[in-house]
Amino acid sequence: MEASHLCRVLIRSASWLAPAARRKQWRARREYEAWNWWALLAERGELTPRRKREIYRFCLASYPEALWLRFGREETAAAVRRWYRGPALALLVPLLAAGLIAALSGGFRGIRTFFAPLPYPNPSELVVVMQQDSMGSQQSVPQHAFAVWRDEAQSFQGIAGYQRRWMRIDPLHFRLVPAVTPNYFSLLGLKPLLGRDFREDDPPDTALLSYGYWQSDLKRDANIVGRSIQLDGRPFKVIGVLPRRFGVFTGAIAFTPMQVNQPWRRFLIGAIARLKLGVSIDAAQREMLRLLKTNEVRYSQPPTLTPLNLRRLTPLLWYGVGLLFAIVIGAGMVQVRKPGFAVSHASRSRVRYWAFFIAKIVLLLAAVMLAWIELAEAIQLRFDSGVMHDLIGGLLLSAAFIVAGACAVYWSFYDQRSRCPECLQRLTLPVTIGSWSSPLLDPVTTELVCERGHGALCLPETHSSSSERERWTELDESWKELFMK
Repeated sequence: MEASHLCRVLIRSASWLAPAARRKQWRARREYEAWNWWALLAERGELTPRRKREIYRFCLASYPEALWLRFGREETAAAVRRWYRGPALALLVPLLAAGLIAALSGGFRGIRTFFAPLPYPNPSELVVVMQQDSMGSQQSVPQHAFAVWRDEAQSFQGIAGYQRRWMRIDPLHFRLVPAVTPNYFSLLGLKPLLGRDFREDDPPDTALLSYGYWQSDLKRDANIVGRSIQLDGRPFKVIGVLPRRFGVFTGAIAFTPMQVNQPWRRFLIGAIARLKLGVSIDAAQREMLRLLKTNEVRYSQPPTLTPLNLRRLTPLLWYGVGLLFAIVIGAGMVQVRKPGFAVSHASRSRVRYWAFFIAKIVLLLAAVMLAWIELAEAIQLRFDSGVMHDLIGGLLLSAAFIVAGACAVYWSFYDQRSRCPECLQRLTLPVTIGSWSSPLLDPVTTELVCERGHGALCLPETHSSSSERERWTELDESWKELFMK
């Protein structure tokens, strides 16, 4: 009874997946096989628990068996094979990769960080102050020039300085702890979440904590203000915690005050200024240059002002340069073998063929770029540990994704090389023709055929002046009937 009841339930429920015309006959056959199996083992005294599990697995196998009966095993396998070799998969894979990246990155957090509005009031007034060196590259400004602009410039509501600096938090790790002038956060328009901002009389061993460090390392300690933390083996008194959204110095754990009151010192510092209402960038630059000349401050090149909204997008430019390198390297890899393409004479097929190639390579490179940006952002936010991390980690990550982009370009070319120009299916049934022992008289070639009968592609395997190039041959109607069977 145990066998008849459970096996009958499993087989009868599976029979509803089978075609209606064959359901009754199929169900009777499966029940007969299961019942005879059970009865034969019981009669021999071999009905062990292991044998019972085998019978139950046979009954559970009725579900896929019924599905194969409905859809046809060979027809389904052929449909899967056509889909695998078809153009849809090549376009779907990078889209799925982009979806996976979005899921893992919290909805493209890195991309949204670049394009999100800055968390400051009137961010269009903020500009980054830079100077060009003798080679034309942008760099920070001398401290003595900064002091002149701070004291005399009329184009600014204010100007603040900063200096990137790494401090040891334990014997093995350094973290970014920038030094900023006391007016830095008030110039940006930021108010601390806890505590207060810097004051002019704050000593150098005062610290403002970043929200991320306070949340992760200090467990959101609400009583942290007034206590001390260890940086470079010295105590720093915490006076406040910055808000969550802070669009500069990603990865910094704290900030300390910096005084610019010794004009004779010539080290470089970064600078951010806020323009007065109605003052243009050109006018501000002219005034800054005039003040340098008036105060006889030596300079190699005039200062430049860049809107902070544009300056923060600079990493995207470097990503674009990296992508260009990947395309050039991938094209160089392709040029080594110089693949040809199977292009039909029909103009409609030609347009579809090249449109598919362009769409495929664009989607692949876009997926590589998204992965690069999001992974770089995640590493910077989570594992920032100092100068060597920024330099070596950034170079290794850039090199890895440049190689990935080059491989994507290379694969796109060679995938396109073996596709039918009519249906865009990958060509199949490779046949090798020729002799490796006589490559000049009988060059070796590989012939690929479209399984729908559109044509055949002949690919030379030897590369010499006498070997022929890739050749696409269209098949006439008499061949198509053979492929349709």
